[in-house]
Amino acid sequence: MAVIDIHSHILPGIDDGSRDLETTRKLMEEGARQGVEVFCATPHFYQAQNSISKFLERRDEAYKKTLDMYDKQSLNGKMPNMKVAAEVYYFMGVGETNDIEKLCYTDTRVLLLEMPFAQWDKHVVRDVEKLIERQDLKLIIAHIERYYKFQKDKSFWNEVFSMPVYPQLNGEIFEKFMDRLFAFKHIKADEEILLGSDCHNLKNRKPNLEMARGAIEKKFGRKTLEEIDRRGSKLLGIDQ
Repeated sequence: MAVIDIHSHILPGIDDGSRDLETTRKLMEEGARQGVEVFCATPHFYQAQNSISKFLERRDEAYKKTLDMYDKQSLNGKMPNMKVAAEVYYFMGVGETNDIEKLCYTDTRVLLLEMPFAQWDKHVVRDVEKLIERQDLKLIIAHIERYYKFQKDKSFWNEVFSMPVYPQLNGEIFEKFMDRLFAFKHIKADEEILLGSDCHNLKNRKPNLEMARGAIEKKFGRKTLEEIDRRGSKLLGIDQ
């Protein structure tokens, strides 16, 4: 099993994350300092702005630049272990979209889905169901803590999380006591939690998994962290 940052915006110049290769290098070096062994680059995909093919062209170009940089300078003495995917923002009909699997993590059928920042409804629930059942995908629901306040009717929230999805928490939720309680509730419920930094830059959205993992270990013990690592490694097919 490996320590995985399952959600980050470290590829240069493709979205509102890393601006350039130097920022990418610094983000990854800081992540590695905090113990990250596998970096997952998940730039934003907005269906209204990009076709899947155009997005993949841009993403793969940014990924190649990153790998070329590390051909010349190593990260803590070795090449970083990386997987690329996309943070796919929900759109109506995503469950029936051709080629959506091309946005999955490298060599998997695992998709990172960003849900609507609004009240969910039956259409959202149905699309999630179709992604799982018709498209045969496994779903990670990005930063679940960011949607909860919009769900005045919790029935749709409950329907989504009754499905075999993997809720992902951002590291920053562990910074404040009241937010931390939300995270602890979901971890305690023995849900299939995963962790991501969702880092974008070195200022207000920095790598933060060291802090998050420390809070989890202090509350629940080392075994819970190991379960999170084991879950992510199995899901992404990572053999350490």
